[in-house]
Parts: sequence; structure tokens; C-alpha cells
Amino acid sequence: MMFASACFAGLWMNVIGRVSGWTGLPQYESQFSKLQRYGTLWESLTIALLFCAAFVLGLGKRAPSDEVPPAWSTLVVNYLVRLGLCMIGAVGFIFLLGVIPRFHAN
Repeated sequence: MMFASACFAGLWMNVIGRVSGWTGLPQYESQFSKLQRYGTLWESLTIALLFCAAFVLGLGKRAPSDEVPPAWSTLVVNYLVRLGLCMIGAVGFIFLLGVIPRFHAN
């Protein structure tokens, strides 16, 4: 999920780059609305997959039956830590997606 989120983030950054490069060029003006829709889609998928990945990372934990369940604040903090780790992982994948093709070209 983190890798897919990184791929969608790359597509989102591609849309941002195209819009920035095409601004002021009248021949591409008709494509801005399509790019805006795609940009919104890629951005939404990037964010949604990060939150889903953080949730899925917490599913594997099993608490013994004789243990007291943790407080809700502990659960929230644990989720936020997993979300931060997912963000770091996605940024790492974005970095790899940008660096690996450069090494491959040489």
C-alpha cells in the first residue's frame, strides 16, 4: 500500500509539473480541467492509501485474553505512529522511484 501510495504521489507530482509547464500556453488550455480531475484523483488515492496502510499495520497485533485492553488514547497514539511510519515509507519509495531510473539509464 505504501508503494502504491508512492506511485500515486508520483503521478500527482507529474500532473503538477504539467500544469506548471503548460500555464500560459493556449494550445493546452483545454486540457487543464482533465488534469485537475486526475490530480485530485491521484492526491486522494495517495492520502487514502496511507491511512489504510497505517490501519492494516495494526491488524496483526493480538492481545492476550487476560490482558486489560488499552485506553483509546493509546490506540490513537499507536495509529499516529504507524501513520508516520507509513509516510516515511512512502517518501522513501518516492525517492527510489526517482533515483533508480537515473542509475538504470547510465
